[in-house]
Amino acid sequence: MRNVLLLSIKPQYARKIFDGTKTVELRRIKPKHLNDGDLIWVYESAPVKALVGTFEVEKVIEESVGQLWKKVQKKSALSKQEYNSYFQGTSIGVAIFISRFWELTDPIPLESLRQESYSFTPPQSFRYVTGLELNFVNQLRYYQKELNIPN
Repeated sequence: MRNVLLLSIKPQYARKIFDGTKTVELRRIKPKHLNDGDLIWVYESAPVKALVGTFEVEKVIEESVGQLWKKVQKKSALSKQEYNSYFQGTSIGVAIFISRFWELTDPIPLESLRQESYSFTPPQSFRYVTGLELNFVNQLRYYQKELNIPN
């Protein structure tokens, strides 16, 4: 069974994932149980505040910030200055490579997410979808079918 991770991503970067110009998501901390083929649900943070789509993990690498830049500079949709600013104060960076993505036709606003799952809380950075929340993910399957997203 694949892991499902919920990531909060700033709107300008989420847009770049779904227009195909950003093919790697950068993180300061590596999720412990994130593997090739896992799914990432993209929650677009304020001001949008909505679940906007998903992507499949191609691979995850963890390297020194200097070495990582050489591998992701053309895939991250970041300038060198933005990259350095994001990783300031840490020596190791994480790159989550995107193999394919699906954008929801109708993003699901935070209010609707909370109606479906009263305990829904967007993560500061990321969190795993727990056993209890898997039911919530299953309720979104009609979106998967519409977008032909694999289970």
